[in-house]
Amino acid sequence: MAAIPSNSIDIAERLRFITCAACGVAFAVPMSLHTARAAERGEIWCPNGHASKLGPIDASNLTIQNLELLEELKNAREELHRAQRVAATATARVAEIATDDEVKRRCRLLSARAERTTFGRIACTVCGRSSNTESSLRNHLFRAHKEDVRAMNAEAFE
Repeated sequence: MAAIPSNSIDIAERLRFITCAACGVAFAVPMSLHTARAAERGEIWCPNGHASKLGPIDASNLTIQNLELLEELKNAREELHRAQRVAATATARVAEIATDDEVKRRCRLLSARAERTTFGRIACTVCGRSSNTESSLRNHLFRAHKEDVRAMNAEAFE
């Protein structure tokens, strides 16, 4: 079996991504080279030949950035917890109204509120199918649109 040529290389070294200030080209250099050049205030060249002077890493600047990132993380976690509480409340509401008896009650209310069409027929509010009587519409709603009725806002039926 012949080996299949690959267009990739596996490396076991961390890379630092840099964007050239002169031309905007993004490129990567080994982290060890970046750290060494930064310590000696050396230069790194982009693929287009522009030199970038590196200085030592400013610890106070990193601290400010870390504090900002921690604040963003804290806000994101709070937002996530709020969303989880809202979802839990919504799930609890759905669980409360998910009984078949409640759906039957809703179907009864919907059929009583349904508008009459031509020749005295009653139209389904979900699909538009017409029925002769409220009871046939109620049965249609319960059989064909049970999940639609279950998902309707409970406040509409109070």
